[in-house]
Amino acid sequence: MHQRPTRLRPQFFAAQREARPRSSAAGRALSLATAVLSLATIAVLASPAAAATHPQASYTLKVTGTNLAGGPDTGGSVFVSNVDNTNRFAAQRPFHDGMATFTVPAGHYWAVGIFIETAGGSITQQRIVVLPQFTVKADTSVHIAERAADSKVTMVTPRPARPEVSDFEVRRPGRAGPVQFYAFNDAGIPLWVSPVRQRPTVGKLETFTAQQLVSPPGADTPYEYNLVYEGPEGTIPSQRHVVRASGLASVDARYFQDVATTGEEDRFGMFPAQLSDLQFEADNFFTMPRHQIEYMTGNPAISWFAGVLQCYPSTPCPGGQNDTVRTFRAGERTQEDWNAYPLHPGPNVNLDGTANPRPTLPSASRATNMLTLDVAPFGDNQPGHTGAGFSAASYQVTQDGKQIAAGNAANGRPDVMVHVKLAPRPAVIRFTLTGSRTGAGFPLSSRTHTVWAWHSAPQPGTTLPRGWTCRAFPAPVTRTCAVQPMMTLDYTVRGLSLSGTTAPGRQALTITPGHLQLARAAQIADVRAWVSLDNGTHWHPARVTRHGGTRFTAAFTAPAGSFVTLRVRATDTAGGSITETIDRSYRVGAWPPGAGTQCGAVVSLRACPLPTNHPATASWSWGTASRGLVRVRGWSLACANCCRVRSASTTSAPPRSLAWRPRTAWMSWCRSAT
Repeated sequence: MHQRPTRLRPQFFAAQREARPRSSAAGRALSLATAVLSLATIAVLASPAAAATHPQASYTLKVTGTNLAGGPDTGGSVFVSNVDNTNRFAAQRPFHDGMATFTVPAGHYWAVGIFIETAGGSITQQRIVVLPQFTVKADTSVHIAERAADSKVTMVTPRPARPEVSDFEVRRPGRAGPVQFYAFNDAGIPLWVSPVRQRPTVGKLETFTAQQLVSPPGADTPYEYNLVYEGPEGTIPSQRHVVRASGLASVDARYFQDVATTGEEDRFGMFPAQLSDLQFEADNFFTMPRHQIEYMTGNPAISWFAGVLQCYPSTPCPGGQNDTVRTFRAGERTQEDWNAYPLHPGPNVNLDGTANPRPTLPSASRATNMLTLDVAPFGDNQPGHTGAGFSAASYQVTQDGKQIAAGNAANGRPDVMVHVKLAPRPAVIRFTLTGSRTGAGFPLSSRTHTVWAWHSAPQPGTTLPRGWTCRAFPAPVTRTCAVQPMMTLDYTVRGLSLSGTTAPGRQALTITPGHLQLARAAQIADVRAWVSLDNGTHWHPARVTRHGGTRFTAAFTAPAGSFVTLRVRATDTAGGSITETIDRSYRVGAWPPGAGTQCGAVVSLRACPLPTNHPATASWSWGTASRGLVRVRGWSLACANCCRVRSASTTSAPPRSLAWRPRTAWMSWCRSAT
């Protein structure tokens, strides 16, 4: 389980965000969500108990507010807080006829004005005005003008892009008491902020601006920008950021999905000061399967958190992946595969080491005689990803052959967590985990059954490095435990398309066995594999070849239309083992893609398996069959799901290795297929 910062996802807000363009309902819900965050924060910081411990003389504070037209505002609101000690006072009031009144003790204060503009019943913009500091020694009046918020949150990107979500957070740590902060999240609505040039003399002033932008419709390969910037301490700069390509990292992201659907991406970056703040999640909805390029602010000080759900708005959704904390450096290029089949239990991983801001719980650890297990049944094969859910799961734990724990896992969690007391002696631990995902949306990797075995003994005095924890959140972090030598498996299916399909014939599966991070890992002894093409009724051994210490290839053949049920067993030289069975792990499809389907169908662009050995790879797209054929510069592709060349530079046929044929052969094939 990966611990993430506390982020709000108001359902009344998220449910409105699927439509494009944004609806007025989404904007109204967003403003309500912002108010919810503000009031929740105030309730914590201005509790009656805290106020009662600081009896002081009180004064009247009047905050006058004017709107964009310069007249008295009604409908906006203002938040006021003490910065000498944030426990002394914090409250929010609406403006009415240009006035909001507070009763406050003497001291130094700051204020945030929130103004919402509407047109035709729809919210058109939100403006945030910050008064960084003022003093109350007697009855006092201060003024907030909406016009002061004249800097629009804008990211000027190297490639054309439209804003999807804008975030602005202003933090005001005082001399004493909890940190005051105010976070705003607007989806598709312009967000304006007032610049501040004079530094406050009490406490700190910190700001953070983020925006997610997406490519315009029609881009050959979709892309998005995920950008986060920290303002200079003490001031609020212009919110117009010119993004340089040299300051970005790029991620070649592939989202695998067996059934085309609308999925949900949740990705956000945070600087260290923000990690304990309550904020809103920014969700991006798109069709899956999908291939896109993601540009990230390249700054190792930013911790990136991400997750993907395969289905939206289905709640709960048992499909998807959660990611561990990642950092990116400017100029870095990487690839990330989400939900790549076969899905199977994956371990918790720490990619940031001792710098990890959210300590990682090992998937198997022992503290004296207490064993803690934490595994998600449907992870993918990207290090750092763990499965986001399941329909049902059960487990069993034995010590030297005697059952010491068993049960059904709680549905609605992304992982299966087990705490079990061991006898205080060395022993062989056996952990069995079975998980399933049911429903028409999960035809592939629908069930996993994994059995681990390892030798375990008490290791008193063992301490994990920083960045790890022996207890699950929200328990206090402790690092006194030993990671168990539990084995792991990862898979790569050669030629797997984004829909989880390969070409019929010879299959090649790369298997990479290993152990949990930090474990005392023994050498890999052996790997064996079996396949079933009839859902486990009959099994056939695969030919396994070893390539070095931890890389193996399993080879077998499978006909078109079959589903590959997979069983793999790996052992190490210390007597540890892992045996894993994955029902319908991936499918073997007709080739060319769509063979045997009705000609003339129109299918989704994002399911197209793009060839990698053709010069026009970037110019391939779906063809729409007409009378069973698609004509392209003297060549014809037949039936649904066939890719065609649309680049004027490609006048010759694609390579024969892709099974492309002249028109006469395609005509014959199409007739036989339909």
